[in-house]
Amino acid sequence: MDILPLGTEGIEKIHQNSLKVLRETGIRLGHAGARHLLEASGAIVDHESEVVKLPEGLVLDAIHNAPHIIQLNGRNGSSCILGKGNCYNGSADNKLNVLDYSTKEIRKATYQDVIDFACIAEALPGLSIVVPSAYANDFHLGELYTFEALFTHTSKHCQIAPMSLSEVEMFYQIAQITAKAVNISPETTISLYVSTITPLCLDEETSNIIIFAAEHGIPLITLSGPITGITSPITLAGTLTIQNAENLFLITLAQLYKPGTPIVYGATMHIGDMRTGGLTIGGTAEYPMLSSSTSQLAKYYNIPSYTPIHNIVDYRISSQQASAMKMLACVIAHGSGLDFTIGSGFFAPMITSFEQLVIDEALWRVVHKFFNGIEINKDTLALDTIQKVGPGGHYLTTEHTLSCLGQYRKSQQDVLGKVRLSEKGDGLFEAAHEVVNQIRNNRRITVSSEVNIELQTYIQEMRRADAADKKLAK
Repeated sequence: MDILPLGTEGIEKIHQNSLKVLRETGIRLGHAGARHLLEASGAIVDHESEVVKLPEGLVLDAIHNAPHIIQLNGRNGSSCILGKGNCYNGSADNKLNVLDYSTKEIRKATYQDVIDFACIAEALPGLSIVVPSAYANDFHLGELYTFEALFTHTSKHCQIAPMSLSEVEMFYQIAQITAKAVNISPETTISLYVSTITPLCLDEETSNIIIFAAEHGIPLITLSGPITGITSPITLAGTLTIQNAENLFLITLAQLYKPGTPIVYGATMHIGDMRTGGLTIGGTAEYPMLSSSTSQLAKYYNIPSYTPIHNIVDYRISSQQASAMKMLACVIAHGSGLDFTIGSGFFAPMITSFEQLVIDEALWRVVHKFFNGIEINKDTLALDTIQKVGPGGHYLTTEHTLSCLGQYRKSQQDVLGKVRLSEKGDGLFEAAHEVVNQIRNNRRITVSSEVNIELQTYIQEMRRADAADKKLAK
């Protein structure tokens, strides 16, 4: 089942028009060093306006240098091989607020929430990538404590969308501390989202992050974020042209600093609400069409792809309708050939939910199993068993049934199989809440006591450095 909104001619036209935008309109680049590098490589640069115009050959060379296959590792031995036709799933990104099931109210996220989200993500098999789904609002240096809670409670591959180079340095340092205990390269256990400022701008801080990642071999995910009718043309084709031009610029910059830098072609596009000037969250055909088109463009360049497809849902509707829309999102992700997506647990802009995370992961596994198809081999065909049972018999106690029972029981016992009608409220969320509590009651840290001591030492060093900086500022 292929979901392909763009035809071959459409992809080529977007590609050619994107090159024209880069060649004739250019990108405003706030990093002087990056401008000089691009200028030395053949770009036309106006340092006063900070606008950089790229020749076609420079962009095509960068595309050629970008890896076609990228491996994202976890410290637990797991890996996501991007570019091989697999589709992976991840948790929602850093949210400031949490929907509290016990009170049914939205509250500020805390350090404990970061721990709980990480533990739940670690326990759910349908999540391969973990992004901090909450933020430690209750701590000074909240980023530092968010990262510490993340790495000590999940051993899967971790991602962030950093706002500053200092966040990246902290994230990488913690990755180094936790990775050396399992003898794995720390740069493969993390990846970073880098975003343009649409339309056609890239700031100095994001440029610094790209440079740092390229120098250290940390995988990057481009994150052009156009809003139709507001920061990009109202038409989908025009929006894709802006998005593609920005992504090609990010790819070019990363490859110039270090050819072969692992980089994923991604986007987090939005549909503008022309009545309010805000965003339309869910309920439109345009968002999944743009997401699928992003995958098609990435495949055109033979670069792995990403979009946060779970954001298709509108939180103001019932959980049953939301689940139907999330199921559609999972189908689109697989059918369009995305290499990975994140957003499981997304409840609303800046809001996430433990129960929604459990529900989304279960929906993902259903769709993932469907797209994986039916396994055909001697064991699954079960011809010997069929002949042994014969006409009118049963298969309940056969050796074949008992040997295969575990995998089928597992798929039938997740949250979707536990939903029941309830007078108390939403049966789906109630079933998910039971799973959340089971995981919470069995939470554990994923690092050794020695690594944990080293992490706490690093945190204290950062706290002292922060206090010293504040003292000097006075």
